Amino acid sequence: KKIHANTKKYIFEYDDVKGLPHKINAKKINCYLVDASNILIENRTKPISNVKPIVKGCEATDDGHLTFTEEEKIEFLNKEPNSAKYFRRLRGGKDLIAGRDRWCLWLKNAHPSEIKKMPLVVDRINKVKQFRLNSPKDQTVKKASTPYLFGEIRLSDTGDSIAIPKVSSERRLYAPISFVDHDVILNNTVQFIPNGSLYEFGLVQS
Repeated sequence: KKIHANTKKYIFEYDDVKGLPHKINAKKINCYLVDASNILIENRTKPISNVKPIVKGCEATDDGHLTFTEEEKIEFLNKEPNSAKYFRRLRGGKDLIAGRDRWCLWLKNAHPSEIKKMPLVVDRINKVKQFRLNSPKDQTVKKASTPYLFGEIRLSDTGDSIAIPKVSSERRLYAPISFVDHDVILNNTVQFIPNGSLYEFGLVQS
């Protein structure tokens, strides 16, 4: 079937959605419905300039057994005081927006002999293991071999991170991003720029 292009082309635009449209003469209407050439914007996963990458936060895959609210942490420490040195601050998207902290058992460098001295910690590790073994996903089942660790670990070794909640209200005037100390564990509801600078902060905020 032969397609005939009209010699005269028009774009109708509205200055006000409640008003009437006005007509604009166009030479060529592209797929974005503007008077311009057919230049397509392609998807890319890497920045075109020399900036640090944005990465995903840590994935606990723990069914909540390695994570604590402030109140849960206090209660746990009353029963298992030797675990205090293994707690680290944890923040997700909602925590960053609300300005609050949660906590997690971070046993990455804990010696097995130390863990065995804390029966309540061992109990939580066993529950994480069982949760992962019951998963229908092969990858999650494999992670049951290290139930004392978060399922996926991504950290900033030095400097502050720029934390970006994955979800936020579109009614905000500014994106609720913030600098976070590298000792804070960011979970999978956050994306972050490791060792981020003011330049990257301004770029994301803009």
